Amino acid sequence: MTTDVIILNRMYVGDYLDDNLGHEAINLIKPDNNESYCIYINDLGDVNEQFYTGKKNACCILLTRKVAIKGIKNTVEIIAKAEELELVAAEKMSEIKATNKEKRLIGYHGINKPYAETITYSGEPLYKIYANNKWDYRAIYFTYFAKTISRPMHPLYLMQEDTPNKDKIIEFLKKSGGNVILIKDYPYATSLKTYIDENDNASSFNILKKIIDDKNKEYWSCELPDEDLKNVKYRNNNVIDILKKNNDEIIHSNLIAYIFKSNPKLCCDFIKNFYDGKININDSEKFEIIRESEGNIDILIKDDDNHTLIAIENKIKSDINGGRHDLTGELVTNQLEKYVHYLNGEVWKENKDGVGKYVEDEKLKNKFSKYSTKKFIFLCPKYNRIDIKSINKFYDDLTYEKLYEYYDENSAEMLTIPHFKEFMCAIYRHKFDTYNLKEQKMFENFEKRIEELNKKI
Repeated sequence: MTTDVIILNRMYVGDYLDDNLGHEAINLIKPDNNESYCIYINDLGDVNEQFYTGKKNACCILLTRKVAIKGIKNTVEIIAKAEELELVAAEKMSEIKATNKEKRLIGYHGINKPYAETITYSGEPLYKIYANNKWDYRAIYFTYFAKTISRPMHPLYLMQEDTPNKDKIIEFLKKSGGNVILIKDYPYATSLKTYIDENDNASSFNILKKIIDDKNKEYWSCELPDEDLKNVKYRNNNVIDILKKNNDEIIHSNLIAYIFKSNPKLCCDFIKNFYDGKININDSEKFEIIRESEGNIDILIKDDDNHTLIAIENKIKSDINGGRHDLTGELVTNQLEKYVHYLNGEVWKENKDGVGKYVEDEKLKNKFSKYSTKKFIFLCPKYNRIDIKSINKFYDDLTYEKLYEYYDENSAEMLTIPHFKEFMCAIYRHKFDTYNLKEQKMFENFEKRIEELNKKI
């Protein structure tokens, strides 16, 4: 009797990705000449021998990735489900009896390669795309055909039910409209694939099966947008990637201020659009962009003609006032309040007992009293999921995604500006719901490998 199993497949992890093209890059991209998706099961492309012999059957594969937020453990994000599965060359694979893992993989490779020769992406055979990888001689190019793949309608997370601080983490993840599934069995305790067996893991299997079947249509979208293999405009390596400064806020703030200064009119239009045209700001002679020299504000935009100040606080993944802002915002308040008080002419003073409060500073008061409009922007990636209004009512939330989209739409006006491409690549890294640099670079390397092969024709 065949046992049904749900396979949890964790993707985009491992140092090997620095030198190799990860095979799981293909999982969400439909081949040119096949109605089915090709699914690669980490970490070597193989599955337990009982799947090849027919004793076990994968009824669904859940494709997952790490939740790259500090403080969140025993939790993964489900990014897609693959169904209507066919294990590639199962019968032939079952004939490989080698007990040595290396020899068995070499045998699997020989059976799998002919399939990889006929499946193409942007005109290039799958086996050629991965030909330069280390250990190609034992590579299993893909594991399953999947006729259907569905994405979650809203963020969907899988968490071990006895995770420490479970309630706090769930509350945080639900702020973005996400759903959290609790199961007894921890995914990926020792491997990048986990088998949830209908018999051995009945409780977890039944919970997941209910979510997968989704009879009330609460969880899954029927449409899967294909990953774009041609959008490489800003996605190639640049100096920020090379120096591994992707999360450096000082560099990002410097770049943003530089781009704002390079085209002040475009900067003003961006601010006006952000506020739906409800504020006046123009690039006159009295327009100025100040980088962190005024009250330690990251970026301060001044328009003396319109008596307007725009303060921008940029945070990517760092602490604020020594406290994380991923699960609770209570420590954020002090730093953000400081800038509001500063531009209103007040500074923090403590008495001899260490008790402090904001008091009026006459010099600052006179300096900023002429500005009738003062706006405060909190710039951060979507994956930080900060409800900024609940932390400080004076701040408006600006995501890296909005900044990226605006300058992408207006790129024709910026292409002659030196380092514009570096700027776009830097903020592109932070425009997604989840931060996973390995995932982004994997798709970029997949595209690059195809481009190199196309040029050889």
